[in-house]
Amino acid sequence: MLLFGGLLTGNMHYWACLNGTCEATNIFLNNLYLLKAIYVKNKQLQDYLPRTHIINGALLWLSYVVFRLLLFPYWICTWRIDVTDDKALTWDRVSLYERYFYPSVTVFLLVISFTWFVKITQGLFKAVTLFLVPADNGGYLHLEENGQAKSNGALKKKEQLQPALEVDLRGARSSSLRASIQGRGGSDSGGGNGQWQRQWLWRRHAFSNRSSRIPATASRISTATL
Repeated sequence: MLLFGGLLTGNMHYWACLNGTCEATNIFLNNLYLLKAIYVKNKQLQDYLPRTHIINGALLWLSYVVFRLLLFPYWICTWRIDVTDDKALTWDRVSLYERYFYPSVTVFLLVISFTWFVKITQGLFKAVTLFLVPADNGGYLHLEENGQAKSNGALKKKEQLQPALEVDLRGARSSSLRASIQGRGGSDSGGGNGQWQRQWLWRRHAFSNRSSRIPATASRISTATL
């Protein structure tokens, strides 16, 4: 607005250009928007470039301090000094629109800049915190998703080892049962009482395994023992 007013009236170009330098913060702000808007493999680009995201956030924070929080108070102070020390050359030569609208716009920009600065500070703090957290705990993804690949690899390896562990467990229990049946059956020299003991031991073993969801192997054990 100030630039347009300066071009329209031909006055106060310095003040318009001084306020216009606040747009330097948009350089880093646009970079942050690109990192959020671009997706690669259903992930935001900032997840793959955390250092770039943090650097742009830090530069945005710093540029806000210089080009807004310090610039606008400087503009207001120098404006006041200019219109009071050289009133005949400044205040008396401009219109009412330039006298009151320009300072009002600058004060408004200062107020909203403080509001945005709070959000920028919170966003920068969040980005730094996520960068310090490992990727498998909710932080940033490393390049080529190294953190995700490691966690997926560990999960696959666990899934591959689980069936083997179950088979070993079944084999160990079957072996212990077979030894128990053979030992007790041997003490009864193959009589009717020994056969009844083998059947009773097998039924007790099958009933206990049913609760732990381990399938019975009656046919193999019966063949081996009989």
